[in-house]
Amino acid sequence: MKGYIDHRARLGYPLSLKLSTNLILHSLPSCFSLFVMNYNMNNMEKFIPELHGMLKTAEVNAKKRATQILNVNKGKPMKNKGKPKSKGSHAPKGQGKPKRQAKAKVFKEGICFHCKEPGHWKRNCKL
Repeated sequence: MKGYIDHRARLGYPLSLKLSTNLILHSLPSCFSLFVMNYNMNNMEKFIPELHGMLKTAEVNAKKRATQILNVNKGKPMKNKGKPKSKGSHAPKGQGKPKRQAKAKVFKEGICFHCKEPGHWKRNCKL
């Protein structure tokens, strides 16, 4: 883009600094979106060579970030170790899970200490 802007100036149709800067910033790929946002929010008004240098630096930093992101899990999908499991059901309020009824365990040996009858223990006694 810098070459096109310089070529227009040599032909006698120069672009203003603000128009040429916006033309360059809008022609950038999406990986420079953070740079463009920062440039616009800070109201920077740089000449084209300064902007070109800043873009080169931003490109190097973007490549570093991309390699760091790729090296985190080395191309392998992440396992679900750190994610907590959800508690409870997603049923509407008032409708919980149906409760299971406890089964009475019958033991061949054993006497209930409460009613003194054989066949069950005190925790399963119906009295």
